Amino acid sequence: MMSTQPEISALRIAVILPCYNEEATIAQVIEAFAQHLPHADIYVCDNASQDKTAEQASAAGAIVLTEHKQGKANAVNRLFSAVDADVYVLSGIRLTFIYLSFATLGVSFFIYLTLAFLLKLKDMLYRKRTSVFDL
Repeated sequence: MMSTQPEISALRIAVILPCYNEEATIAQVIEAFAQHLPHADIYVCDNASQDKTAEQASAAGAIVLTEHKQGKANAVNRLFSAVDADVYVLSGIRLTFIYLSFATLGVSFFIYLTLAFLLKLKDMLYRKRTSVFDL
């Protein structure tokens, strides 16, 4: 029987990082995700930082978006509206939480466990991306 589950290497994985004044740590976070998820695209949303967060993120290899309206929710909303992927990995810059959003239906729990293992993080949440119209 053939599996209809996509291979992890075939999934479009987007690491999305909302940030504000994170010049000191953003490059380290981007490099860590790039090491553990080498096929992922890494996006940073600079939320009107007053330092060189955007420049540091770009230099570290991230795709940088800008949100001028202050507030983490605005930055997260900008990231989800601008980035198209099968799997979203949302993280705070201090790696205090990870939120995985699987946009592709039928993605196996195995992929979730693999990502958790690769990132070597304990506190992870799983959530299917849904529309407000589906609630």
